[in-house]
Amino acid sequence: MDQSRAVAEIVTTLKTSPPVLTHAQNIATAIVSGPKNHCAATLSALLVFTGIYPKGAFDGSGDLQAWVPSLAYDLEKRRNWSRIMLNTEIIAGDVGVVLAGKIHHIYLIVDATDQLSPLIADNQEPRLHPRAVAGNVAKKWSPTSYFLRAPSGD
Repeated sequence: MDQSRAVAEIVTTLKTSPPVLTHAQNIATAIVSGPKNHCAATLSALLVFTGIYPKGAFDGSGDLQAWVPSLAYDLEKRRNWSRIMLNTEIIAGDVGVVLAGKIHHIYLIVDATDQLSPLIADNQEPRLHPRAVAGNVAKKWSPTSYFLRAPSGD
């Protein structure tokens, strides 16, 4: 499976069919307690829709990963996604990872036209919305730590 192509397909689907994000958020809410604790499960559901099945960092069980560090680990170490550092051009399909002490967040970039505040899909809003890469104190968003990019041609 070409993971890059699969992620591009879900990005296109999110742009043309907004209920897909709601569906992923509903799946995440069903498996994770607390409204603020399902960003990784939301992204996991979106990835499952494309045929990418996250397995987590440690035991390799399950198809939905509810913990950001485990999902980020799975994408980078098991699925060979490249780590893209800050101040590098981001593209649609990249995944933003926030690891700030006990604060974790993960999101899918849907449109990277605005490199400082790309349009994203996550659990924070019921629709696509911009998110500042540098964070936003007023919205209690921590800065993005790094990005992950799916490999192509695998």
